Amino acid sequence: MLQVVIPKLPMRNKINTVNFYQNKLGFEILGNYNNYLLVRKDKFELHFFEFN
Repeated sequence: MLQVVIPKLPMRNKINTVNFYQNKLGFEILGNYNNYLLVRKDKFELHFFEFN
């Protein structure tokens, strides 16, 4: 049975993505790697990959 789903979403600009999810929506940054970003708020976790 599924317990957790973590979506992987494309991002075009990491700086804009961080600003929006961290500063506007209140997500915390779990990991910030070259082309990959992990954020979490409460029980929700999202992963972003660079997609130009």
